[in-house]
Formats: sequence, C-alpha cells, structure tokens
Amino acid sequence: MGLRTPYPVQGRRVSERSGGLEAKAQARSQFAPDDAGLEKALALDLSAIREVSHVLIERADGNLLVWIALDNPVRDVRERVFQKELRLIENFPEIEFDFNLVPAVGSSDPGQIASGAKVIYTRREDRLAKPR
Repeated sequence: MGLRTPYPVQGRRVSERSGGLEAKAQARSQFAPDDAGLEKALALDLSAIREVSHVLIERADGNLLVWIALDNPVRDVRERVFQKELRLIENFPEIEFDFNLVPAVGSSDPGQIASGAKVIYTRREDRLAKPR
C-alpha cells in the first residue's frame, strides 16, 4: 500500500470526564470527525468515479449508512468503488461504515434510493452538452 493521504477534517475532543454515550465515543476514538468534513471526504472521494450518480448517508445504531448509486454497476466499476470504500475505512477508523451499492436506474430523484437519508453528492450533467 502507498502512503495514506489524510483528509482535511476538523475534529472535536471528547471530554475525559464524560459519561454515557460520550464515554463510549471516547473509548472508540479520542477525536470524532466533524460531520461536514466527513461528508466532504465521502463526496469528494466517491465523485471521482464517473459512474457514481448519487451518494447518500444516514446515521443509525452507531453506524454510518452510505448508499452509492451507480449508473453502470459492472464489476470494474464496483471494484473501483470498493477501493474507495477501503481507503475511507482506513482514514476514518473511528467510523463504523455500512456501504450499500445500488443501481441508479435513471432516477434523477436520489430521495427514492433511501427516503430518510441525506444527499451529500449528486452528479451534475455536463452543462456544455445541453443547449440553454
């Protein structure tokens, strides 16, 4: 493997005297990534793959659910996405990711993929190819 490139993510320090959920978070990691930074890292990394049309996230039961909608989910494309997922897991070891690859099926409405999820990336079509 090559050198890991750190993501420009702001973190917050978890108090050492905290109890309950904060104590559990501290046991997992001394620093928790800022949500906006994590969202940006996910969107930037996955948008580098041309076939990714949407990326959605939702937090559930301590996991970060990530839906990745692909225009053409052939093996080569899926393997490139898997490599991106592995890199994200390595760079954010304190996050419990649950990645889901789904076909985009020509839907322009990413809300149909996961109704309660937040859309963090939607590919914009090439504006130069369309007359104004």
